[in-house]
Amino acid sequence: RVCGPQNVLSCGTLVPPYMRILPQQLFVLRLQCPSGGRCAASSRNKIRFVAHQPDSLELPPWHRSQRCSQNPPPPEIPEVQWALQDGDVLENLNINGGDRRDYKVWSLRPLITNLTSGATFDICYCDADCDDGRSNFFKVGSVMVAASIGVARWTQDLDNVNPAIDPIETVEFISKPGGMTLYAGTTSNTTEGMRPYDSVIFSRPALMKLVSYDSEPLDWDGLLDTGAAREDVAQQTLEAALENRGTGGRPTPADFDAACAAAPFREPLVE
Repeated sequence: RVCGPQNVLSCGTLVPPYMRILPQQLFVLRLQCPSGGRCAASSRNKIRFVAHQPDSLELPPWHRSQRCSQNPPPPEIPEVQWALQDGDVLENLNINGGDRRDYKVWSLRPLITNLTSGATFDICYCDADCDDGRSNFFKVGSVMVAASIGVARWTQDLDNVNPAIDPIETVEFISKPGGMTLYAGTTSNTTEGMRPYDSVIFSRPALMKLVSYDSEPLDWDGLLDTGAAREDVAQQTLEAALENRGTGGRPTPADFDAACAAAPFREPLVE
């Protein structure tokens, strides 16, 4: 189960768990043990985060050939990390899921990822004897990064308006004032199915860049290598530059991540 730092104890019991995580936002993992308390009453457990392989054969957890049980095990991906505090030394923290038999939860430090939108990674779990050279890890699930973040229509919930602040409609039309409000932290239930913006809450400060996609020529360095001369790239829009990279398809979320990281802060398109 995917939980937020604020609801670890009630996640999946009193409140629904989240179905997705967000890039660069904190989350906590909670593993529900089989009925009857079948997990070991020990804190000598571990989890690993490995790349998801959607085209590989999905073997049952007990099968010795499934990926998490391979010896040596598949390498961990660097894009998922523990959100350490100042002065933390990871090797000294002994992060584990606890010694309960009904569930394990890794809440000593939350997790954070810089995987791109729509990405997925797998969770490998070991209940005991994790460092003795034997391959005791098995897959317990996968975690998906939300493919998109919700954009609110107004800067406030119209059902609970703060009378001291007027709600502002989201920017939409040229020369008409508007706001920009992203929202997250929604959950789903069994009757409705998964909501499109189900994801963990925003838990860290953020910055927003506004980058022209299809109207202004590029006027900044640092875009992924397009194979074209700098003066030619400067005459293209971001849309054209990405499509001319020779990938043979539409730009991927990773392409946009790289472009946004390279784009400088400048006079905004929206004031």
